[in-house]
Amino acid sequence: MQYSDLMVSSTDQKISFSKQINSYGKSNVTNQSLKVIIKDLQHQAIGIRLSAVYELEQIADNYPQYHWLIIEALCHFIRHYASGISSSNLDYRSKLAVQTALNVITRSNIKLNVENQQLDLSNTDIRGVNLRKAHLEGANLYRVDLSGADLSEANLCGSILTAANLAGANLAGANLSGAILSAANLSAANLTGANFTEANLYLADLRETILYETKFNRANLREVKFTTPDTSNNNSLNIQYPDSTSHNEPDTIY
Repeated sequence: MQYSDLMVSSTDQKISFSKQINSYGKSNVTNQSLKVIIKDLQHQAIGIRLSAVYELEQIADNYPQYHWLIIEALCHFIRHYASGISSSNLDYRSKLAVQTALNVITRSNIKLNVENQQLDLSNTDIRGVNLRKAHLEGANLYRVDLSGADLSEANLCGSILTAANLAGANLAGANLSGAILSAANLSAANLTGANFTEANLYLADLRETILYETKFNRANLREVKFTTPDTSNNNSLNIQYPDSTSHNEPDTIY
């Protein structure tokens, strides 16, 4: 089962689970009770881990003072359970827990994130996840496996995607301006309308990608692998090297 197929079941489980717990908008959450819930993320039983993710989601929505602590705990949870093991080997509820944790992390109020702190999902295997319109600005996604993931309209501005696997991912309309994608695999990805302004794509693999209206203004495209150079409509690819003194902006690729 793919992560994208989990959303309906996730809603059903949340409704069922909400009947078992108090509404955190009306009850009090203490530091100690929060520590207990975070500790449950490491529980041996997947049912308890999944319940802890749902509880933390509600607390994050109702208690801004705990926002960043919860985000860090969920990032650690994903790194622990989606690192060193293929996501295809995770059972249904483990995948659901990872997807739900990602929803909390990437769709929460980014204004509550602590300044100079960074989302860290590096070295994780989260292929096929649904991160449409996700907020991942400046995130550490080093060597993450996001192959086949839905990242359409996601904000990845300034993120670190060095050596990341984005093969076959949907990045239509995504913002990757200023992102570091050196040695990243974007083969067969949908980059329609994606923004790579000032991004570093040194040694990236863009073979078989869809590049309609993709923006590479002032991007570093040194040694990028393309299937063929695009010269249609007289829009030749203008590669801007880091040591270049030219101020010409490469055209949008059509």
